[in-house]
Amino acid sequence: MKRALHIILLFSILLGFGIIFYQDYFPVIHEEPLKGYSPPFEKATFSWEKWWSGEYQEKKDVELTNVFGFRNTLVRLDHQIGWTVFRSAHVNGVIVGEEDYLYEESYINAYYGKDYIGDSLLLQRMEKVKMVSDTLSKLGKELIIVFAPGKATFYDEYIPKNLIAEKRKTNYAQHKKYAEDWGLNFVDFQSWFLEIKDSSTHSLYPKYGIHWSYYGAALAQDSLIRYIEKLRNIDMPNASIQDYSVDTLKKTDFDIGASLNLLEPLDNETHTFPFIIWESEEGKQKPTMVTIADSFYWLFIDQGFTRGFDNSQFWYYYHDIYPATSRGFKKHADLILSEEIANHDIFIIMSTDANLSKLGWDFIEESYDLFYKK
Repeated sequence: MKRALHIILLFSILLGFGIIFYQDYFPVIHEEPLKGYSPPFEKATFSWEKWWSGEYQEKKDVELTNVFGFRNTLVRLDHQIGWTVFRSAHVNGVIVGEEDYLYEESYINAYYGKDYIGDSLLLQRMEKVKMVSDTLSKLGKELIIVFAPGKATFYDEYIPKNLIAEKRKTNYAQHKKYAEDWGLNFVDFQSWFLEIKDSSTHSLYPKYGIHWSYYGAALAQDSLIRYIEKLRNIDMPNASIQDYSVDTLKKTDFDIGASLNLLEPLDNETHTFPFIIWESEEGKQKPTMVTIADSFYWLFIDQGFTRGFDNSQFWYYYHDIYPATSRGFKKHADLILSEEIANHDIFIIMSTDANLSKLGWDFIEESYDLFYKK
């Protein structure tokens, strides 16, 4: 009897490996790709030199870990078991909060000040921000700091109990303090969203997303354009919300939820999606603009924010350079900073609190060096 069970078990294992092998080389069942970021890897190419150095074995090991038959389904099965049984997310950096609210750990760290860069370093940075801002102002240009809201700050009531900690100094509070004390141009959507959180007709932040909602982004970009109009005493093209549709979450409203890669989808809440209409550009002034920002700015582009400007660019983390008209890009290394400063009127630095430890992503430092060291 034991021998028969051993044979059946061995046959089952070999059959399982055979099915995986066949699906790998002759895929007969379509699998949906996994959502979210996957680290790139290079396929192993055999040569005796790589064999003896061990390079081939290392790359083949990574390749076999990332590419085999039914891998996506098996990953989803593993994630589903973790979610259903333990209410945990098998995704790096994702935290499951109370009532299944999803966070990225960096936002919780920012809320409690665990990523605070220190008084000295922050003071040095803000002194450079002040000097760069003053120089741009003398050139007839504006530097504007935009504090985008962070999810842990907005939904602090759903932070899991085991991560609740004593609040210390935060990058957000200290950056804002210097901006206020030194009269810098800044817009604080973090505090504004908290002020209107309970009175807002529509949701400002989704349960399963890490960015502001489509409605929240629409409010923010309208406010930012009106701030620029007042700052420069000009009349720019404005947008207005003409109507709404109510739908299940999509794109950035469900970005963390999608990254869980579950077999059984989460209960998809509904959100409000605004229909935005832009007024005629006739008789309006359209300044040139560069935005250095994190991923919160993508919704601005998707909703047409750049229609209020001429020659606008998005410097994503000050690394990839996107024209406003397409997702094609070039790199930071291609920039000649002095020319870009000469060719644009407004420089916006937008960051959520989880990224304030790197505010400007070297734009401030390079601009400071350009103005004061060269």
